[in-house]
Amino acid sequence: MKGIHFFQVACIILLVLHAIPCVITASPYSHDKWKEILAIGEDKDYTIAAELTLNIEPDQYYRKPGDEIVLSGILKGIFGPLSGSDIIIERKNSSSEVSYLNTSTNDSGIFVITDLLTEPGIYSYQAIYEPDQKVNSKNMKSERLEITCIQSDTTTSFEPDERYLGTGDHEVTPSDKKGGIMVHLTSNTSGFIPGQAVSFSGQVRSDGGPIAYAKVSFIPEVGLSRTGEPVIYQTRKDGTMNATFHLTDPDSLSFSLLYRKNRNEPEYQSDPVFLVPSDTAMNPPARIVHTSETIDAFIDNTSVQSMQNVTLYGWYCKKEGEPGFLSALDLVWYNFGGKVWDQYPNSSKILTNGYGFFECTVPAPFTPGMYVMAVKREGNSTTPSAYSNVLPLTVTPLDEESDEVMDVPVSSPGQILINATPVPARVLEEGTISVVLSGFDSIDADNLHLSIYSSTNSIDWYLFDEISSVLPSEEIIIPVLPEKEGYLYFKATVDNHEGVTIHSPILVIPVIL
Repeated sequence: MKGIHFFQVACIILLVLHAIPCVITASPYSHDKWKEILAIGEDKDYTIAAELTLNIEPDQYYRKPGDEIVLSGILKGIFGPLSGSDIIIERKNSSSEVSYLNTSTNDSGIFVITDLLTEPGIYSYQAIYEPDQKVNSKNMKSERLEITCIQSDTTTSFEPDERYLGTGDHEVTPSDKKGGIMVHLTSNTSGFIPGQAVSFSGQVRSDGGPIAYAKVSFIPEVGLSRTGEPVIYQTRKDGTMNATFHLTDPDSLSFSLLYRKNRNEPEYQSDPVFLVPSDTAMNPPARIVHTSETIDAFIDNTSVQSMQNVTLYGWYCKKEGEPGFLSALDLVWYNFGGKVWDQYPNSSKILTNGYGFFECTVPAPFTPGMYVMAVKREGNSTTPSAYSNVLPLTVTPLDEESDEVMDVPVSSPGQILINATPVPARVLEEGTISVVLSGFDSIDADNLHLSIYSSTNSIDWYLFDEISSVLPSEEIIIPVLPEKEGYLYFKATVDNHEGVTIHSPILVIPVIL
């Protein structure tokens, strides 16, 4: 009898375990229905593996007083959506006042509620679910989202003094000449288009001539009230320095150059250079308030033609959820497969605005191929560097479709051209790799043996496919089915009649959901 009972219990356990994956992937029943089917008691913790999300519509960061926003989200557990659950939306504003909005989920686990922005300031929202069952379960919280409400006619925080506008080759008058030391700073424009680069030139001189190899601090400010982090440069032999930053609206900005020989010496600072945004840029999505240092980067178009402008934007969040305002970031590029750079700049400096938002517009590389971009916050001896998420970018030849095989000029006999479609690929959606052998002698026609290798980390390679008796200029199509998010790497090799192994460039395929 004990054996029979044990067998029955084991069968029940196996049935439940078999049902759980099916429930997670596609749940045709409500949460309450699953409780009935599986005979789950009321004393169980349903928040295990549960998820609570929050969205803001319209998803724009900058708003005006009087705008109404819609807060929505979904509460779902391991057995599907949690219906009839009370949701609390915690609402904070710039004055640190906290209020609460109350709503509940429908049969699909979705909740919706509206809020009215009544006055300028920064608003943050977070959804909270407090389980009502008497078990040891913690409150669930969504990501905290932040938006800001600004007056439409007060996007600039000051009216700059025309005497200090840096335009063209005009030099800003030094503010002081004490000690015979003068510090100058100029810019190539008095206004800036958001996302575009602005160049600055500085100089440090004394009565005896230029001060060479001196450490200077480039200081950004919102108006003359909120100072950002100094960016350190060093003067050249002639006492000059240059800086270039991609700037972001909506505020007007001022910049100055500061020189101090050492801690015991006085500071010498240039007069400010004022810059006013000359155009309206994109309205970014709501900022996710992270608890740790985080950079969120976005790009709208992942496939562009050679030298076409690419706009990258995002948020820099410091520790404890504070926005990294007026902070210097680097746009860094990575290029796979042995492609040449064609003298494309390796990185670009970006400056966040007063809310930690950044926007950067640069031309894409000239050479077609697969690239990846990221935004970097430079670290120091005590703090490691921080990186954003990686953004894939496909650069196609001018006036050609990205899914066509690129006709690369043959500079030496025997080349392997390898491409993928689509880019980026999607999980569990079939794509293809095309391989073409180009520039091989006719004597190779009966001897070409093609080997294709794959990798998930570009370090460990495995044989993916082999094809014998490949004809020169024949296009080989190989299906690929990505199984998870990340990157897939492919390369091909072929031996010619002289026994020389020819290698293709490394093909990188980003895989997204």
